[in-house]
Amino acid sequence: MNKKSETRKNIATGLSKAAVLALTAFTIALFFVAASSPNKNLSLIKDDFCPLERFLNTLSTSTCSHSSNDKGQKVIAFTYYEGRTFDKYSRNYFDGVLLNVNASKFVYGDEFRVRIYFRISKESPNRQELCSLAERHAHLDLCDVEATPRFGDVSAAYPLIWRFLPVMDKEVDLALSRDLDSVLNDREAAAVKEFVSNGNSEVIVHVMRDHPQHGIGMLGGTWAGKLDNHRELWRKSALNMLTDKKANSPGSIAGVDQDLLHRHVYKWSRKGKMMSHDSYTCSKFSWSRPFPTRRRDEVGNFVGAPVVTLQNRIPFDKEYECPKACRFKPNWTYC
Repeated sequence: MNKKSETRKNIATGLSKAAVLALTAFTIALFFVAASSPNKNLSLIKDDFCPLERFLNTLSTSTCSHSSNDKGQKVIAFTYYEGRTFDKYSRNYFDGVLLNVNASKFVYGDEFRVRIYFRISKESPNRQELCSLAERHAHLDLCDVEATPRFGDVSAAYPLIWRFLPVMDKEVDLALSRDLDSVLNDREAAAVKEFVSNGNSEVIVHVMRDHPQHGIGMLGGTWAGKLDNHRELWRKSALNMLTDKKANSPGSIAGVDQDLLHRHVYKWSRKGKMMSHDSYTCSKFSWSRPFPTRRRDEVGNFVGAPVVTLQNRIPFDKEYECPKACRFKPNWTYC
């Protein structure tokens, strides 16, 4: 059985042989400390990937790690992998890890956690740096896709859908999917705040389109989901996505994550379960509203802007003026 077939099998069964062995090892370790632990399934021991002392739950069904246990998590999820990609600009995505871990505290505050779903070789110099980063930042969770508690090894799945995995976690109430070539900013946080505070419990998907080229239903790195009251719907959608044949596409192909989102999330969410913030195509998509903050004339002035290496921005030129219907205020020409 090849690795892709094994990944599909792990997802279908929910637990791989490797995960069973890991669970056994952790359980033995916990036997000797359970008496002093407030929760018999929790213990302060070192994680596998990094020598970090965190509370690990040996019975965890998390898609991240045995240490991502807290209930009611608000998660900002990213994918990081090394090797062949579709990127023709040679962007340094690891810089995006550093920038976003720091930015998350200022933009979203202490209540949000950052998850990095990663695949890194043992020889990579970034391996130790990632561990050092997690040691310095308690709100950072490292998710080794070759050893997830829930599915075992899912590394053969299309890399950019690894960051969608939090929607299957019962510990997570709010999941944000973001790109590492972008940096979290106040503009997106204000839009997310409107989504979260919306009183309609049926509106559970958030989408942001903030550039003339964002003319599709859902972008892979600018959406979010409320999970708490619709976990079974999210679980089925994610499972259908992960077991879709297209999920076996290599990371060298662009756009697969967005195709899968369209098939398995957008089609049902656009029917009254979605809120969209849209700067240029608000008339094209239902349930759209303007961004509540005014765009600034600076690098990275749109949500999802590739600023790592590329330093992208929307220029304040006439061709980039926002349609009047997409403006929060009439005089916000560039919304």
